[in-house]
Amino acid sequence: MEVNRVAELLHEYAGAAGLSIKAVHEALTPEMLPAGTPVPDRRRMYDLMDGKDLTRTIAHAVIDICSGLDGDPRLDEERRRTVDALFERAETAPTSVRAGVAAYGDLVEAKNRLLAVHEDLDNARQALHKSTEARNQAQTIMSTLLLVLAHQAATIGRLTGERDRLLAQVGAARPDERARPDERARLEDVERQLARVRENEDRARTTLQQAERDRDTAIVVAEEAGALVRELRQEVTRLRAMAPDPHSTPDRERGEADPLPPTDIALYDVDLAQTEITLDKAEILLEQGREAVEEAGRAIGLDPAPDLRTIPGQVIRSHPELYPNSRPVFSGTTPDNPVTGSKTARETLGLLLENNGLGGPGPIRVLDWALGRLAEKLAGNRWLMFLLATALATVLPLGVAGGMAADPGPAVWKAVVFALLSTPCMGLAWLVGFTWSEEGVPRSFQWVPPFGGIAIVIGLQLISDGSVALAFVEKVGMV
Repeated sequence: MEVNRVAELLHEYAGAAGLSIKAVHEALTPEMLPAGTPVPDRRRMYDLMDGKDLTRTIAHAVIDICSGLDGDPRLDEERRRTVDALFERAETAPTSVRAGVAAYGDLVEAKNRLLAVHEDLDNARQALHKSTEARNQAQTIMSTLLLVLAHQAATIGRLTGERDRLLAQVGAARPDERARPDERARLEDVERQLARVRENEDRARTTLQQAERDRDTAIVVAEEAGALVRELRQEVTRLRAMAPDPHSTPDRERGEADPLPPTDIALYDVDLAQTEITLDKAEILLEQGREAVEEAGRAIGLDPAPDLRTIPGQVIRSHPELYPNSRPVFSGTTPDNPVTGSKTARETLGLLLENNGLGGPGPIRVLDWALGRLAEKLAGNRWLMFLLATALATVLPLGVAGGMAADPGPAVWKAVVFALLSTPCMGLAWLVGFTWSEEGVPRSFQWVPPFGGIAIVIGLQLISDGSVALAFVEKVGMV
């Protein structure tokens, strides 16, 4: 034990002087040794520095080399006394070596091995973190693409119905009449949009399949990295019993990496250009995740070649001899598969409802969603929009006027109510009649809003027992 302690001191002296064992050996000369004692070769020098057959003469020579030309003689003398005391104790009353206590050379080897294992453990943890991030990112992209596909399917249905209606209108034209140019232009525009939406749908399906393959590959790498992390932790525990751990902080249990923050892919509401932007972002993020997974696989010794993707989701061990009881597990049959499992089906349904406004608390979101769907239906049906606007502009002011007639009051308030309610409603009906409904409503019906407005004015004048304008002037005059 004392000789091992001398070897430790010699390593400390060399380290303080910035010298390696190779440098100490090169500085060792025959003059430093007793006459006739040859200079040991380099391999022998390594053994001596590890405490094997270490002598007092070699120890003094190493102290002189570590001191150098500018060394402190008092420090050198103190080091020699310390070394001599250990040698004397080893010669007179050596400490018995306990069973299981390794020699200094074995301790050095274990310490170096521990450093290497810590480096491998850090690499494995980084690979686990990257592959887990890529897996979570691919899963998020898959959820987004499912929404995109749902929106595209709804858009295809709406455009198909619009196209069929236009085809019926064009085909219903009499033989001696040609279809209106605006109808044919509208039909061509709808067909062009329909082709574009179908192209986006095919692109979204292809990207979804790629995202699933990337997710399965990330699962393979994450499982392999997790197994390697557990294996290296056991190795670290074994080596710590032999050598002091250079990493003083305890090994932190990481487990699985934290999930990604929500991706920056926006969940758009079916606009064609925005859908294409969403698909572009999904493809870019998938490419970045694929590169991260390949880098993580190389870090833990996995071949990032297409073999990993031959069977999506299969766990391919780089050291199968370490896992005799393992067998290939496929993504479609695993109980906790994040896509095919019933739990994911519920989560996907919840995500779809949430992104359509039904996932939030309270009935307000449900009402908002229902009104939004109603607005979409109205925007696509010009006839219904025209009739509702005309009815609103006609019935509402007449109802207010009737209520005021039942409860007589200053005519000026009747004029104010008429101006605040009937005028915007008539303007809306006029706008609908002459713009939105121009293609779908006969021209004779487009004159209903202005005639309705005239009827409302006459009705209000009759109900107010005279001219609203005169009543307003009289009221102002009284004030």
